[in-house]
Amino acid sequence: MEAFYIALGLVFQALPFVIAFVMAMAFIFFCVGAYNSSVFAVWVGVVVYLMSHLGVNSALRIGLNLSLVDFYFLLLGGVVAIRLVTGHLPAQDRMVRLWLLMVVVWMLLFLVGLVKFKTAAGLEFRSTFYMLVTVLYLMSFRIEAKQVGRIFMALYVAAIALAFLSIYRWISYAVGVTGLWFDPETPLRVLDSSATLVIAVAMLPGLAMWMGLNARRMAMMYTAPLLLLVVMALGHRTVWVVTLAALGATWWLAGRRRKGGQAGLLVPLGVGTLVLVTFFALAPDSTVTHEFQRSVAETQQKNSTLAWRVDSWKSLVDDWAAGGPLVWPAGKPFGAGTRRFIESQGMETTVSAHSHYVSLLIRGGILALFAYVAAQIVALRRLLSRPVAAPDWLGGELPALFIIANMVFAISYGPDYMQAFFLGLAYTLAVRAGPRSSIASVSTAPVPVPVIPHASRRLTHLP
Repeated sequence: MEAFYIALGLVFQALPFVIAFVMAMAFIFFCVGAYNSSVFAVWVGVVVYLMSHLGVNSALRIGLNLSLVDFYFLLLGGVVAIRLVTGHLPAQDRMVRLWLLMVVVWMLLFLVGLVKFKTAAGLEFRSTFYMLVTVLYLMSFRIEAKQVGRIFMALYVAAIALAFLSIYRWISYAVGVTGLWFDPETPLRVLDSSATLVIAVAMLPGLAMWMGLNARRMAMMYTAPLLLLVVMALGHRTVWVVTLAALGATWWLAGRRRKGGQAGLLVPLGVGTLVLVTFFALAPDSTVTHEFQRSVAETQQKNSTLAWRVDSWKSLVDDWAAGGPLVWPAGKPFGAGTRRFIESQGMETTVSAHSHYVSLLIRGGILALFAYVAAQIVALRRLLSRPVAAPDWLGGELPALFIIANMVFAISYGPDYMQAFFLGLAYTLAVRAGPRSSIASVSTAPVPVPVIPHASRRLTHLP
């Protein structure tokens, strides 16, 4: 018995070393896998994202609180640095140069902020670092159509999982079981706006298939109306606007192509509308009905979130403008904070800018804002006018829709790294797009007609 306790004590003594060895091997395995396969890195990122939404994102306290997400991007950032040094990023491309300009501006602001504001600079730089690493990482790969499809399917699986998580939480709320995700003022908002946007963007290919914009996949087509209902029920008005803008762009793109059938969109929209109208008619006093009425009514209030955001943006832009020529080109360093006065609320706040464009202006100045918007425009032009290495059920139009959706969402929110995966995929296709003449040669070249030599002469000698 004594030997058993001695052995047990040795096991517990060795356990920290075993865990450290396993973690080190896991980190090495991830870095090697991520360096060689973008599909692998995206799938790991999706798993980490879903774990964080399930509450499994515990922090390691080593002076800073480093979560699983932080570890993921620190390791991925190291992989990006190696791929940059080894020449995998096409630095001569215009889009890549715009992003490298943003890298230079943001890294300088981060270093200055680190000296002046210490850990506050790191905390504020987090989301920017996530986006930079994700976009640069994906742009460093020359991916084929099959890999593009696998990356999107990873993001699509994340959207399906988030939709089912929402349904599960609604059922839990209905039976009286709630968690940290529950807010009594908005009981149906069981996911934040960024996660809701993931669902909205992932359903775009399915909705586009109804209009013949891309090759059909029945599972995506018939899942799209369900995802649309989930997006509507989650009650984030900004995502509603994003969805409408993306659907409008899809409608336009379908009409731009001869084989598009714009009326096909009426099927999923009609199903969604019918379900909502039937629900409101049969259950006028339900939580769903009250939440929709509250969301619509809030837009007309003087102290609505829109009024709050407009006052917030005005205050931040005025502060940036007051900084003078030293602040205008590149903004203020990370960690400087975003304290401002909200006129509609009559109070100060320190929360984020609630607009990616305003955030770019105050943490990057004119240089970062110009580079970001220019990169979006260049990517859109290439995706809509050049051949890209994407499967026929995505094409170049759907990645363009990802960018359009992000551009609209960025008016009210900043992007998280799942949105950066969608953006990075679109940027990668745009950077590696073929020449514009390739499409013209395919669409306008005459079809060769086989000619039988001396056919007429042979016919004249027939008996």
